[in-house]
Amino acid sequence: MIPMIDTHVHFWDKNIRGLSWPWLDKDFRSGDHSWTRRGGADRAGHDAVRYTVREFWTETSGLGIAGLVHAHCAIAERDPSQETVWLEQLAAENDGWPQAIIGRGELASPDGASLLQRHRAASGRCGSVRDMAGPAGLDLEACAASLDAAAELGFVIELRTRPQGFAAFATMAERWPDVKFVLSHAGLPLERTPSSLAEWKAAAVRLVECPNWYCKISALCGGSDPEWTLDSIRPWAEACVETFGPGRSMLGTNWPVDRLFGSYEKVLGAYRAVFADLEVEDQQELFYGTAAGLYGIDRPALDSLATGGIRAAPGVDDLGN
Repeated sequence: MIPMIDTHVHFWDKNIRGLSWPWLDKDFRSGDHSWTRRGGADRAGHDAVRYTVREFWTETSGLGIAGLVHAHCAIAERDPSQETVWLEQLAAENDGWPQAIIGRGELASPDGASLLQRHRAASGRCGSVRDMAGPAGLDLEACAASLDAAAELGFVIELRTRPQGFAAFATMAERWPDVKFVLSHAGLPLERTPSSLAEWKAAAVRLVECPNWYCKISALCGGSDPEWTLDSIRPWAEACVETFGPGRSMLGTNWPVDRLFGSYEKVLGAYRAVFADLEVEDQQELFYGTAAGLYGIDRPALDSLATGGIRAAPGVDDLGN
């Protein structure tokens, strides 16, 4: 079994002082997050006081998950780097899981560049930030100091926008060629129709021209396709890899948010089925190689898992008390 690095996982612990997770509220709604169309009893899993590494291990045991990248999701009382401090503590307590941390970025803020430094000081695992302003547009001049700092510090920048914004993202990548950018949730439109897929493909051509743009395939089995099937997600998943190539594509689950729409085993099984016909080397790049390179995760160890068939993540019996 080829191991996978899950590049988009969210943790919470409601007992942590100074951090909150408003999106866990059953009444939370957001036009940019289609999963929030579901509420009430459908969000029962969000009632848990805690979902962190050990809960993730329990849910993914035996499925070949070799590592995870945590994507920021908390609101900090004082500074976004507080979440990074907490995640570093989790990693210290859990054999280095998560292996990488995507912090909250505020590129257009006058404090954006120093925030990158605070994330890095909080954890050496944090070499990436995600700025949620993408759908609303980003002012390149306002972001310039942060992106200059990202180039100097080697930070990966994750952004999301709709296909209409891909051209502006390409301009950004051309201006900062030493910064690697990740298209969060593949920049997939909220509407999953043949015409929106055609629009995505046409717009993505501009991004692919920039070698420093990468595609994260995540939230595919989620709120925009709540009754998803292998056949419904296949055209989108294949379009991402055909457009960017396996060496610039990676996989994530948006977990546990997208548990609202299916089990982890079902999502991972769908990924494996969709990409089963790729050459083994391409599967290795897609499932873990691209992510390992971007986020500084040990690639040789993953290659040994791929060839040795060793269970990657701890099983339930390994978790202790």
